[in-house]
Parts: sequence; structure tokens; C-alpha cells
Amino acid sequence: MSTPQASREHESIRRMRAARWLVLAGLLALSQAAAAGLVALEPVLVEGRVLMKAEPQGAYKAPVVRPLSGPLGPALAHEARTGTTTFMLQLDAAAQRLLGQEHPQPTFLLVSAEEGGFARRGFWLMRGAGDPEWHADPYVNLAVDADSLEDGSFEEIFAHETGHVLLRRLLPGLPAGYSRVPHSSLAITDYPTAFDEGFAIHFQALARELTRNPRLRLEDAGFAAKPFVPYWKDALDRTLRIRGVRDSLFVQRQLPWPAHPLAVSPDATPLFDPGELKNGQQMMASEGVIATLFYHLLDQPSPSTAALRSRYTDLMRTLRAVNASAPDPGTAVFLRLVQEHIRLFPERRSAWLSTVIGMTYGATVDAHLARASGELALLGRAGDAEAFAARLAPARKALTECVEAVARDPNRLSAALGPELWTSAPEASASGSQQGPTAADPAPAAVNLNTAERSSFILWLKLDAGTADRALASRAAEGPFKDLADFVRRAGLTGEREAQLRAGAAAILAAGPWHVNDFHWREQHDGRRTFGFSAPQSGGPGAGSAMGERDLQGGGSRHPGVCRAVRPAAVSSGPGRGAVDVLRRPGGEWLAHGGPHHEAAGDRRTATGGGADWNRRDAQLAKTHSSGRCLTGRD
Repeated sequence: MSTPQASREHESIRRMRAARWLVLAGLLALSQAAAAGLVALEPVLVEGRVLMKAEPQGAYKAPVVRPLSGPLGPALAHEARTGTTTFMLQLDAAAQRLLGQEHPQPTFLLVSAEEGGFARRGFWLMRGAGDPEWHADPYVNLAVDADSLEDGSFEEIFAHETGHVLLRRLLPGLPAGYSRVPHSSLAITDYPTAFDEGFAIHFQALARELTRNPRLRLEDAGFAAKPFVPYWKDALDRTLRIRGVRDSLFVQRQLPWPAHPLAVSPDATPLFDPGELKNGQQMMASEGVIATLFYHLLDQPSPSTAALRSRYTDLMRTLRAVNASAPDPGTAVFLRLVQEHIRLFPERRSAWLSTVIGMTYGATVDAHLARASGELALLGRAGDAEAFAARLAPARKALTECVEAVARDPNRLSAALGPELWTSAPEASASGSQQGPTAADPAPAAVNLNTAERSSFILWLKLDAGTADRALASRAAEGPFKDLADFVRRAGLTGEREAQLRAGAAAILAAGPWHVNDFHWREQHDGRRTFGFSAPQSGGPGAGSAMGERDLQGGGSRHPGVCRAVRPAAVSSGPGRGAVDVLRRPGGEWLAHGGPHHEAAGDRRTATGGGADWNRRDAQLAKTHSSGRCLTGRD
């Protein structure tokens, strides 16, 4: 009969053996994935919390991770050898070689229970029983499970997030933007945000071209939608990231809702007006437009993936040149990239300018061209063949002459853009429309006078409908506002309102830009809403997790902006569950993170604060938008 002491010793030996096999299995998965250029990791959890450790300089805390264990490791290794994932890994290796790294590091993927996808930088890697090893590399943090690999959603969103990783490597000087609007394909934000997100989005459309996944191909052909699912806003956003980009819908002006049910992004409607275009400044602040332009410049059919990869390699050189030019928040980053690209590759000048100016109808060069194009579109929609034909040839000639003029003087590419005029109304912060003042960001709702539409003027600046219409009519007819005084004069505002807008502009300037580009652990860039998390979860998808229903996209919960229901569960520490409760050190050197779904949350807009304010915002959003519950594909 065994004694209690003997039983404890036996249990210790059993745990040591289990831990040893866990490490060996993880290292095997690590070597399998590394051979394909991808290393899959999982967070180390202590009592259900992600273990955090200060980076070597102590500037911020980063997660402690280990090689991924369980069946997802071999599945990801297989994924790394096919389709879009292979192509993205090749691009990441090429980016590292361009930066002088003779032997590129693999691309790191942190598989975690945190919903959504993120591009982050810096982690501590544990191999065996020794101290963790610091890695300063950018990496993809993504929720992955067997379903996401099977239906192709992993392939699509991994491409999106790796696009962000490429920008972190090649354009680390991408500045912060002033917009507080939650980003989406339909939103107008600011130049840096639109460039950042548009670049990543265009890889989602590319993934549909390169995928070998039969289910993703079926979805792309339009045969996977469920009744009512397309009406959900995030399902619509994902659809537009593909079809809106392919069909160039985003250059068209978006009409206001007849009675908008939400106040978060009142101008971000799917009601495109085929008879009127966005102005050039709006286009360059639209991630949908930027994604469209990247896709049509780079992803045209190629005889081989080598030819496609060559175009991206040249683009990487251009991104380095843009970084060297030190863009600021007022720089139209995409237009700067075009100017740098045609300088570095003059043989592409005609093709690039024809594509960019043609698809935007010259809106960034000459506002009159865009207005004439809208008028021509109305004739076409009305079926007036005679009038349409009479104006078609002159319109084409004018566009060709515009391309030729910019080819002679590339600085003219941004001639129709006005200054970035950010302001707010003091009372706007109380409306809950955008992000109001918090400890993280004391600025109220931000409005750019040269890109805002009617709903924003009324809701956020508290202008009456007549004043908003007068300001928009003047901007359309006379061009962008030159400064705040010009806006006040043309909108017919009183001195009192001018003083309020000047105070709002000062508040925005004092608060500074909103987006932080270092993408450390606390920041979440995809505007996610993680409703209802109230307790730690076990491991993560595919590792004993408590993931609930599929989401509204029929398996696309990894996609930006999509909420999936999660049932809280107890944390266990067995192999394959991602929980380790014995990794502690005295003196508080290692810190347990405050929960994978709370303190880690806080989208692009979270500059300095933790997750508390964001959780309060989520609670309000849940109450306002979804009656406190997350909709899923089975609802």
C-alpha cells in the first residue's frame, strides 16, 4: 500500500514526464512549421492569464509563449506549404532580405484564444525548462481552429495580418492618424489608417485568387451564404473587402442612411451613389479605395507566382523609400508611394498613373474631372445614349491629358487635396458617437472638415441641417476648405460657433494622433468588439477551448470586426490546453496578463490605456447594438 508521500512523488514524476513530452511535441511542431517558413506558438497561461514579462529595455510587457502543441501544429505546417499562405511567407522572407537579413527568420504565428487577428511585435519564447528567449520580431496573433483551416478563413485573414507585419518591417515610420472613427472598409478615417488597413485588406482579395481551398473558392463564387447572414454589418464588410475592391465601388460617394440606427460611424453606409464620386481627400482616407488601388496595381493576372512576387518585391523597395521620406499625419501616404514608385521604376510610370488616375477619375488631381465623371455616370444610368456618347470621348481625352500632365510633374497627383482640418464640438464627447474623452485619450470626437459628410457634421459638430448642407455644397463647388476661417465663412457660422470649433481643433491637436503603430500586446488594431467575456477561458481553439457558436459569416470569426459567442470555462493545466500554472518567479519579475479577452483588448484607437475603458465601451455597444449578446451563425 502506497503512502501519501509516495503518491505525491509518483504524481510529480508523472507530471515531469508529461511536461517533457509536451515540450518534445511542441519542438517537433516548431521544426515542422519552421521548415515551411512558419512557426506556430501558443501563449503560456498562469491561472488562466497570459504570462507577461517586461521586454529587455522595460518599455512594455510582452507575452511568454511556447511552441504550439496538439494537432494544429502539423495542420499549420501543411497550410504553410500551399496557396496564399506560402506566398505570404515568401513575401515576409523577401522583406527581411531587403532589410539586410541574409538568413530570414520564419514568420511567427501566435495561436491564442483572443478573438480576432492582430499584428504585434515582441515575445518571449520558451524552449524546454530554461529561461525564455527574447524575440523582437513582428508576428501575427490569430485565433485558429480546425474549422478556420478547413473553410479557408485562416488563409484569408492570415494574409491580411501578414500584410500588417510587412508594413511594420518596411514602413515602421508610418505615422499615427487623428481619426477616432472605428475603421472598416466603408469608413473614411485618415491617411495613415486608410493606408495601413487598405494595404492589408487587398491581400484578402488576393487570397481568393491564390487559394486552393475548395470551400473558400465556393464562397468566393457566391454559394456559401446563409439566409439573413449578409445583412449583418460585419458580414457585409467582409463581402465588400472582396467584391467592393474588385468592382471599385468605394470611389463612389456614400449616401446617408434615411434613419441611421447607429451613431458610431454615421457616414460609413453601404449606399453607394453611382452618380457622384468621393472627393480626392475622402478617397485617400478610405481603406476601401486604398485596397482597391493596391489590388488593381499589383494583382493583375500573372503567368506565374514568381512574376507576382517580383511586383511585390519592387513595392517593398518603394515602401522603404516612403519610410525614408518621413511622412507625417497630413501626408497622403498612398500618393507619396505612387510618386516614389514611378521615380524608382520609371518604366512603370504610365501604367501606374493610368491605373490610379483612371480608377479615381482624377479626383486627387482635378476636382472638375471627378464631377464631370459623375455627371456622365448619371447619363449612363438614365439610359440617355445620345448624351452619354457625346460626352464619352471628351471625358476619356480629359483623363488621358490628366495622366500625361502628372507624368510630367508627379507633384500634381495631389493638387486637388486640401489641408487636414480636424476639429470637434465640446458637447460631441457626451453623445457616445465616437470615442469620448477618457484617461487614454482626452480628445472628443474628431471631424475632418474636408472629408466629413452630412451625418458627421450634424451628429458630431452639432450643426443644423441647413448649415451642413451649405458647407457640403460649397465644398463640392469651390473645393476643399483652406482653413477653419474659410469653413466658417462658407458655412455661414456665427462667431460663437467659430470659437467652439477653434477650441475643438485645439483639443484634437493637444490630444495628438490616436493610432499607435508599435502594435505591442495591449493594442488591438482591427476595431474588434469582444462582448461578454466575463471569465478566463481554457487554452484556445483546437486546444481544449470553450469556443462557442460559429459566427455570422458561417465560419469567419477570425475576420476583422466579427463577433463570435464564447462560453466562459474553467482553466485546466493539462497538456494541449495551453495552461501552465507552475511558471512563477519571486519578486514579481514575471507578470501574469490580466486575461486574454480584457486587458489585451483595445483596438487601433487605444494609444496608452489598458482595457478597462474599452470594456466599458463594449458594454455600451453590446447594450445599444445587439441587446447584450453576440450573434452567431446559429442564431
